[in-house]
Amino acid sequence: MAFAKAEVGYHKTNVEAKQKQLKQDQDAQKKAKDALAGHEKTATDKTKEKTDSEAALKKLNDEIAALPKRIEAANKGKAGADAALKSAESGVAKTTTNLTNAEKTLKEAIANKATLTERLMRIGASAANAKTLAEEARNEAAKAKGDKALATQATAADSLAKRKAREFEAALNAYEPAREKLAKAEGAKASINGELTKLKVTLASTKVELEKQIKELAAAQDRQKKSAEEKKNLEKKITDATTAITNAEREIDLAKAEVGFTATNVKNAETALKDATGAQTEAGKVPATREAGVADAKARAGAGTQDLIDAVFSEDGVLVYTLGIDGRVQSWSSRTGQRAHVLNFEGRLAKRMALLSNGRLALVGDSPEMAIVTGRAPWALANTIGTGNEDSPFEDRVIALDFSPNGEWLATGGGFPSRGGEIYIWNVEDGSEELRIPEAHSDTVCSLAFSPDGNQIASGGTDRFARIFETNRGKELHALEGHTGHVLGVSWQRNGRVLASVGADKAVKIWNLINGEQKKSFSGFNKEVTSVHFLGIGTQAVVSAGDNVVKVVKEDGGEVRRLPETPTFMHSSDVTPDGKIAVAGGFDGILRIWDVNAGKLLQSFAPEKETTKIVSKK
Repeated sequence: MAFAKAEVGYHKTNVEAKQKQLKQDQDAQKKAKDALAGHEKTATDKTKEKTDSEAALKKLNDEIAALPKRIEAANKGKAGADAALKSAESGVAKTTTNLTNAEKTLKEAIANKATLTERLMRIGASAANAKTLAEEARNEAAKAKGDKALATQATAADSLAKRKAREFEAALNAYEPAREKLAKAEGAKASINGELTKLKVTLASTKVELEKQIKELAAAQDRQKKSAEEKKNLEKKITDATTAITNAEREIDLAKAEVGFTATNVKNAETALKDATGAQTEAGKVPATREAGVADAKARAGAGTQDLIDAVFSEDGVLVYTLGIDGRVQSWSSRTGQRAHVLNFEGRLAKRMALLSNGRLALVGDSPEMAIVTGRAPWALANTIGTGNEDSPFEDRVIALDFSPNGEWLATGGGFPSRGGEIYIWNVEDGSEELRIPEAHSDTVCSLAFSPDGNQIASGGTDRFARIFETNRGKELHALEGHTGHVLGVSWQRNGRVLASVGADKAVKIWNLINGEQKKSFSGFNKEVTSVHFLGIGTQAVVSAGDNVVKVVKEDGGEVRRLPETPTFMHSSDVTPDGKIAVAGGFDGILRIWDVNAGKLLQSFAPEKETTKIVSKK
């Protein structure tokens, strides 16, 4: 039976290994196909970019050739507009003087007419009175015939009336020229006003034309200044696109070879798995009955040795907590039935238990006391690196950690502020030192991230640099300069060719690790950006920042979505390897977990409150 079980175990292990190998080969084939598609797209995009840039450069060269004539025409237009403006201003000034003189003449004519009118009215009134008196005197003289005195008075009154009539006629003759002179003055003023209005319209249009010519000249001169830099940028863009096309074509050839190689591996792995599965089936036929009997006997025996007196489900239904007759509390998977862990607590023998909030259990027995214990699995310290005193290998504080992709190494970063930054790589199993980079930065190391293949490690420091090192020798490959504050976070894209860095300067920078150049930089944050993590195999990333935000952003800085319920300064974040789940912690001490694609908060873990024992008295 032991031999049969060993044989079954061997075949089971062998099948699992073949399944794992097939999965790895299938993943590698998919990765190779995705890489091929990506390189082909890059080649297409860069070809289009080159064609567009070449067309833009031709258009720019034509524009540059035409700029001297454009500037010359603008200068001539400005000179003509200047001359026209001066002529218009002179005409307006002259006509304004003429208008002033016309207004003066009109004023004098109005005053003269008023004086003549008053005199005419006065003389007319005197003549009318004299005529009336003469008629009355003649009437009186006619009534008193022979009265020489009255006849003399009548003759004198008649003479006075005739004289007044002549004076009125003379005044009336003098009034007519004054009226004509007034009308002439009014006509002259109206004519000059019309002329002035036309001249002002001409002046305004001349000013507009001059301003237009000045702007055209300035625009042409500014275009002439900027065209050289624009031409240089287009030429560089064409050169870069040509280089990228060459690189992409080379990568396409390599990717095609990789696709063929991985296809062969998948086919071989499928054949090996089929053979292993068949061997497992044959090996399982012999001991199946006996093994089932043994398993049944063991299950019966096990059930008989565990007398359970109480049981409760966990809040989420994932676990079942059982209380044995011996007082032991154990948790079991409600799905598989496997034991998860044994709860260790100090107290008297319990006979009943109940589930409380936050995963706690209440245990009661014969005593008046109720024991409150946590139902969660305890954490145990596996290893300690460093001593915390002068004998410690660390120069000062350790503030950055990262595990290698295979989980075999742990990288630590720190250093003495303002003196230097150090990086260590440790063996996780035994805590031994694998690599030491004592002067990795000129100031403290703030962040670390292994590359996807584990062959390189990126670091960020308070010296405002992000750096790339080999993990086998510690050789520096790139020193990425561009941040103006502490580099607080670094993250690799899954292809291992692009790095993102964030810092206290409120900026996110994207680096091309093939040539070590900065691809993009964007901000939009009000406080320091504290962490960054690329999502899965894509180019989107989760970033956290001090202005109460955790969000998903594109490589160009475009915001995809904000993750909800981040009411405080967010210190750090992380994502699962597939990029579907994100976690972040902030100043409020609460750990939050989100579904990244849905932008939904899944769980919040607040700090546990202190528990107390509840005492009941009989």
